[in-house]
Amino acid sequence: MDDELQLPDKEVFEDPRELPRTGATILRLKSGRLDLEVFTRVFVNQLKLIKSEATKLCQQESGILVDNIDPKLAEALAGELRSLGEECVVVPAADLMMLPRPYPVHAVRLTRSGLSVRGTGEDWVQLAWDELAVLALGQVTFEEQTTRSTDSLLTRRITPISAMGGVGGAVGAAMAVSGAMQGRTTTTKSSQLRQLLDLVSDGGQQYYRIDGRHFDYSILGDQIGHSSTANILTFSRWLLSYSLKAWTNIDSKQLQQTGTCPIPSHSLHGLSDIAKWLLNLRKLGCPQTP
Repeated sequence: MDDELQLPDKEVFEDPRELPRTGATILRLKSGRLDLEVFTRVFVNQLKLIKSEATKLCQQESGILVDNIDPKLAEALAGELRSLGEECVVVPAADLMMLPRPYPVHAVRLTRSGLSVRGTGEDWVQLAWDELAVLALGQVTFEEQTTRSTDSLLTRRITPISAMGGVGGAVGAAMAVSGAMQGRTTTTKSSQLRQLLDLVSDGGQQYYRIDGRHFDYSILGDQIGHSSTANILTFSRWLLSYSLKAWTNIDSKQLQQTGTCPIPSHSLHGLSDIAKWLLNLRKLGCPQTP
């Protein structure tokens, strides 16, 4: 308590994890979709992609544009991108920092020296403020499927045995009851929007993920709000106040001034890509313009 605070071209798009990382990687200096009319043509011409794959490349979520491709091709592509006003850098693919699987976090303690996180167990793991390199926040849609069985015996009318005649009628009635007892199965699909907060250490070895709907917000004290969205924004504001060197994908200035800011929408995999992209830009010392 003493210090506690409150693609089809195989040469280009073959899975880079299966290839020696001897190529080059292009990192954009900002994320977001590229203009389809302008950049689809560039990717078709430079990377020899079909139009649908070039369109996907324009729409990807993070600023890691292409990874582990031929260095000469990377330089040529980067040069054309810059000529069109899209700032980017080319780095050796072997130098790209990777991330492990995110470790789920359910509770956090804040101290003057840093934060401690706890997952499903009782152990706490420490992370110093000057080691917190990335804070990536995103709204992620989770698809859920629910299957229910309905016992139709309660609603289906069974003809009395006496009206069905003799033994045959009894057999028919038994079959009817059996069919009714089996019931019917219905499957419904729904989607749920959740806020996820990713925290990454400067070396990339520590990668933590907070699900806004499954987190202990009691740490916020009298600042706790009525929704997980408000609470995760307040908590993010606290973290960015203590870790001034952390890179983020949200408008930190607006968050500090107003207590709220837009939360970008990402896929689950896309949020991890954003965290990895920010980590590598920070490592390179690039200006932060996500």
